[in-house]
Amino acid sequence: MNLIKSIMLVFLSPILFVIVIELTLFLLYQTTHSKYFESFNETVTTELKIDFSDLNRDKTKVAIFGGSSAFGYASPASFSDLIQKAYPNEFIIHNYARPGDPFVGFQSEYLKLVIPYYDVIIIYAGHNEIWSKLYLESAQRNVEFELLDGSKVDGASAILKRDQKLAAINRGLNAQQLSQGVNEVHTATWLLYSLRSANLMRRVINRLRPKSEQKTSVQRLPLFDNKPIVDNKSKDEISRNFLKEINDLTHELHSNQNLIISTVLSNDLYPPSLGVLNTEKTELLSSKFTTYYKNVFEDNIKILPDMKLMPDSSHKSFLEGKLCLAELIKPIEVCRQFLVEARRNDGLPYRALPEISQSIKSLRHAGDTVDPEADLRLDETYLKYFVDFQHPSLLGHMLIANKMLKALGKNGQYDLKDHTPSSCDGNLVFLSLQDNDNMIHKSIILKRDEILRAHQTNIDWLNKFLKSSAVRYMHDYYLKEAIAKLEDCSQ
Repeated sequence: MNLIKSIMLVFLSPILFVIVIELTLFLLYQTTHSKYFESFNETVTTELKIDFSDLNRDKTKVAIFGGSSAFGYASPASFSDLIQKAYPNEFIIHNYARPGDPFVGFQSEYLKLVIPYYDVIIIYAGHNEIWSKLYLESAQRNVEFELLDGSKVDGASAILKRDQKLAAINRGLNAQQLSQGVNEVHTATWLLYSLRSANLMRRVINRLRPKSEQKTSVQRLPLFDNKPIVDNKSKDEISRNFLKEINDLTHELHSNQNLIISTVLSNDLYPPSLGVLNTEKTELLSSKFTTYYKNVFEDNIKILPDMKLMPDSSHKSFLEGKLCLAELIKPIEVCRQFLVEARRNDGLPYRALPEISQSIKSLRHAGDTVDPEADLRLDETYLKYFVDFQHPSLLGHMLIANKMLKALGKNGQYDLKDHTPSSCDGNLVFLSLQDNDNMIHKSIILKRDEILRAHQTNIDWLNKFLKSSAVRYMHDYYLKEAIAKLEDCSQ
């Protein structure tokens, strides 16, 4: 009998010890909400901001993919937030978009993993596609290379982070017994994901691993360089790869699934990042264009006609567009083409390539396409739709949300006409038509801390780019706006 008791004690002691540890960590988590006391399932939900248990609920399930614009960077609410707030009882919305993520080879991989579990797939991507190519080149050559502004391209690290995120998504699906091809999750796997002690040990091990202390030395981009960072051949390849990825994904959709693809808003009143001139007079031309830029942003256009004699470049196209708008002679669309051409010929295209937008508009039998770009007019309201050269403002996200809602079959729309996006105005008006043709006005309130956080994020981003941009005027414009809004909102 004593032998049996001894054996039972040997087996039960570790189990009782783990139970005590788990109970202690659980109580600590309930008290502090610290990430160090989470289970792995809770960590996945926190880091991805996705609760996979939602996929078991009986609502229309929507998944969103893209970069920082779709994520809602520097805005108090993304278009996905606005859709959810307008119809909280109809949709489960999971936003997989992440800042800096290209679609091809990154977001598209997450999409392929989760596509069976959603009724609607929304793609709002295009700004980051140059990074897909640069990361792949870096990884294939097994080298980290430096751009003209001092920023590093480390493809191996980017791909590793992508794979870690894929693994996290897969674990989240596994935890809900949803992973494709897996009928039930093994007890050991479920236990591992649920144990707080195991997750704490993982965090401790990760903290003990040596980390690189390398710091990036930021430097200002030149106005011109002899060769682009991304040449025209590469741009064509980037556009083709994007279109191919979309077409391939459509073949994985079932008949009861819907795909919505959107063009992305690009601020064409922002100068290009890098001009390309194959000449020995780069320094002289840079000096001339610095003067042209100073004059155009100080509304002195008298000396700009001389600029038309300069060699063709993205900077010349941009300034011709600005001159065209200032002269008020040619139609607005003619002026816009100069600005779009400047974006097309940018040697470091941070904004979406125009060819990607054209590809999206030309898609046939690939789902619903929406084009918020088409609603933007080059008038006094244009700049209000952005917070920098690519990220939509709250007003921009309201525009995108309206387009998405229409594609989702909803008649409700956010009121853009009467909305003035002031510093602290988080009171949005949502209009919906009822069956009896009555128009219902619904007030949607955004939290003050979300508005403050968005302004500060915007300021930090602009300050970062001010250190590396060759032309700072538009950064200065939006920075002044954001600081004023933050100060007003903080009072």
